Order: sequence, then structure tokens, then C-alpha cells
Amino acid sequence: MTIKWRIVLTMAGALVAAIVIGVTGLVALGRTQSSLESMYKDTLMPVVHVTSVRTALLEQRAALNRAFVVATPEAVAEARKRVEAIGATRDKAWAAYYPALVTSDDEMASAKAFIAARQAVDQHMVEALDKAAGDRAAAVTFLVKTMAPIFDAATDEIGKIVAENERQADEAFTESSQREQRIVMLTVGVLVVAAILIALAGFLLARAVMVPLLRARDLAGKISQGDLNHHLQVEGSDELSDMLRSLSTMDVKLTEIVGRVRDNARQVTYAARDISGGSDDLSSRTQEQASSLEETAASMEEMTATVRENFEGAEVARDLTASLLRDATAGHEVAVDAVGAMEQITEASRSVGEIAVLIDEIAFQTNLLALNAAVEAARAGEQGRRFAVVAGEVRSLAQRSATAARDIKKLIGEAADRVDTGSVLVRRTGDALALIGSGANKVSGIVGNIAAASLQQSAGIEQVNSAVTALDDVTQQNAALVEETSAASRQMLELAEELMRQVAFFHIDGEAEPIDAPVRAQRPIAPSVTRVAPKGDHDAVAWQEF
Repeated sequence: MTIKWRIVLTMAGALVAAIVIGVTGLVALGRTQSSLESMYKDTLMPVVHVTSVRTALLEQRAALNRAFVVATPEAVAEARKRVEAIGATRDKAWAAYYPALVTSDDEMASAKAFIAARQAVDQHMVEALDKAAGDRAAAVTFLVKTMAPIFDAATDEIGKIVAENERQADEAFTESSQREQRIVMLTVGVLVVAAILIALAGFLLARAVMVPLLRARDLAGKISQGDLNHHLQVEGSDELSDMLRSLSTMDVKLTEIVGRVRDNARQVTYAARDISGGSDDLSSRTQEQASSLEETAASMEEMTATVRENFEGAEVARDLTASLLRDATAGHEVAVDAVGAMEQITEASRSVGEIAVLIDEIAFQTNLLALNAAVEAARAGEQGRRFAVVAGEVRSLAQRSATAARDIKKLIGEAADRVDTGSVLVRRTGDALALIGSGANKVSGIVGNIAAASLQQSAGIEQVNSAVTALDDVTQQNAALVEETSAASRQMLELAEELMRQVAFFHIDGEAEPIDAPVRAQRPIAPSVTRVAPKGDHDAVAWQEF
């Protein structure tokens, strides 16, 4: 039988015992609860209601006695009201008791007797209250001889009912106590039998479990000390036997795994040593390549600065040529304006010449008129002498005007010739300035082409410089990765050696100790070079420090 079924049967037996005990307890609790409910309903509640009735009777009797003692109409009226109120309470309590809570014939007989006594009390109570305000001696006699026996009879019947309920309560308590004793004895018997059976099953189960567990503990202890390759003979078909077989199989598999791990760890150690040496060599070569790239990047930076200076010089030359072109264009425009002004001066000189000719003609005609006037004055004789003098002065003035007009005409002719000569010279100057502007424009185009070519060269060199920088970054990153790889390979070598030491903890029959491979010499790693980019008037390119 398997351990599982043994445990199941043991637990089932314990469960059955617990169920039996629980059912017994529940039955006992049910009966006890039923007894308590019966005692409460059939005994306690009747006593409570009957006691309330007796209390009401006593209060009615006390109210009646108080009315007889005071013997005033007011006291009698007050007693009448109180007796009626107490009577209502008494009847309510009696209605709650009778007949629902009557449980025996004797109790029923006492209840009927009380009903008769209560009716007598109610009938004589009115008569007694009426007499209380009348003749005092007759009233006292009626109270003592008539009312007192009636009240006593009613109270006695109530006492009988209470005594009957107390007797029933005693019988119910005695029966409940006996029933509880029987249930306790039955429960104790079931507990004893269940305890014996469970103890026996536990002993057998512990014996079936502990023996295989002790063998498993011994095997696990040997394995924990590194002693492998055991051969156990296991009998049985329960779970612990299966566990021992699994431990034996684990021992065999662990022996195989440890052997393989030892061989693999040895191979990993050899490979890690080779990788570590190769990583050191690769790190050194990568550092040398990074240094060369840094020098190349510095040269490209200097070339970039030179090309930028050429570009800036071409920009300055282009600006100067543009300024010269603007000045030549302005000079040509001034020359054109001067030629126009000289042509206007020539036209004005011609106009002045024409005016001088007109003045000469006017002077000639004036001279003729003056001559005619002088002739006429001579003919007039003495009377025309004064007019002859005036005519002579006019003729002299006309001659001077003609002479001045001829001089002006001559000067205007000379000025016109000089203006024509100056106009030709200014026109030649304008043509020369136009040629200078055309040449300056061509020079500006050539300088612009030079600047554009320099800009393209600068952009190309910048791209090459960026590529070299990127290559330098990649090389430096590769160097860092190589260093990390070298460190990782050395760490892997240390871990492999540590694994070899850990695996050496296990002892396998016929297994030789691992042989350490020769350690490859590690080459020193070249230190990283820090390069600073040259600075000039142009923008400096930032180089990263590796």
C-alpha cells in the first residue's frame, strides 16, 4: 500500500471519528436546545405571566385597602381608576398565559379555579369601593369578611400554578442532566477508541516513512560531501521508494553531468586563455589605429582651416571687385551726365551766339539810324545841332555794341570748341569706365567662382573630416569594446578556473584531476591618446577625448 493511501485511510478514520463526535455533540446540543426552549416556553414564561397576575392582584388589594384607610370620595375615585388600570394589566398577563401555556391537568384545574376567584374579585370590588365612602364599620366588615377570603383564594390558586410550573421545571432539569451525562459518556468512549486507532495508524505510518527517509538522508549527505556514483538497492512501491530510486538516478546523472562539466570547464579554460591573449593583442592594435586616425584628423583640420582662409580671401576680393564695379558704374554715369551737361552748354553757347548776332544786327541798324539822324540834323542847321550830338552818341554806342557782340561771338565760338573737346574727352572717359566696369564684373564672376569652389572644397573637406571623426569615434568605441572584451575574457577565464575548482569538489571513481594549460602571456595595452584640435579665427571642430 502506498504512503498516500495510508495517510488517506488514517485521515479518513480520524475524519470519521471527528464526524461521529461532531454528530453526537450536535444531537446533544439539539436536545439541550429543545429542552431549554421547552423550559423557557412551558415553565419560565407561565411563571412570569402568572407572577404578573399575582402582582396585579396584590396591587389591587393594596389600592382597595388605601381607599378604605383614607375613606374620602377623592381617594375612592382614585382607587377605582387604579383598580381598573391594574385589572386591565392583570387580564392582559392572564390572556398571555391561559390557555396557551397550560401543560398539565392539575395546572388547568388551578387555572379554572383562579378564573372563578378572579370573577368573584371583580364582582365584589365595585361593591367594596362603593361601601368605602359610606359606613366605615360596615365597609371594614365587608373588606375583612368578604374581600379578604376572595383575594386569598385567588392568590392561593396562583401559588398552585407557580408550584406546578416549578415542579415541571425540576423534572425537565433532571431529565436534561441525565441525558447530558449519557452523551458525555458516549463522546468519551468514541474519543478513546478514535485516539487508540489514530495512534496505531500513526505509528505504522511513521515506521513506513522514517526508514526510507533515513536512507534518503544518508544518500543526500554523501552527495552533499561530493561523494558520487553510488548504487542503491530499493524495494517497495510506495512514494518514498520511488523517491529513493529518483535519488539513485539523480546520483548517476549527477555523476555524468559533473564529468561532462569538468571536461567542458577545462576546454572553456583553455579557450578563455586564448581569447584573453587575442583580445589583448587586438586592443593594442586598435589603440595604434586610433592614434593614427587622430593624427589624420588633425591634418584634415589644418587643411580645413587653410581652405576656409582661401574662401574668406576670395570673399573679400569679391567684395572689393563689387565695390570697384559700383564705383566704375557710378563714374560712367557721371561721365554720361557730364557729356549731357556739356551738350547743353554747347546749345546754350549757340543760343548766346545767335543773340550776339542779333545784337550786332541791331547795332548796325542803330548805326544807320544814327547816321540818318545826323544827316537830318545837319540839314536842320542850328536847330538840329543838339540832335546831331545825340545821334553821334547813339552811333558811337551802336558801334561799341557791335564790337562787343563780335567779341562775345568770338568767345562763344572758342568756348564751344573747348566744350566739344571736353565732351569728347568725357565721352572717352565714360567708355573707359564702362570697360573697367565690364572687366570688374568679369573679375567678380571669376572671384565668385573661386569662392564657390573654395566653399565646395571646404564642404568636401568637412565631410571627409566628419567621416574621419566618425571613423575615429568608431575606432575609439571599438577600442573600448576590445578592452571590455579583454576584461570579459579575463573574467571568463577566472570564472572557468573557479568552476574547475568547484567541480573538483566532487569525487568520481576513476576520474583524473584536471591538468592546467599553460597561461598565455598578456601584452600590455597601449594607453589612450588625448587629442586637442587646433584653434584659429574660424570655428573650431570639437574632437572627443578617448
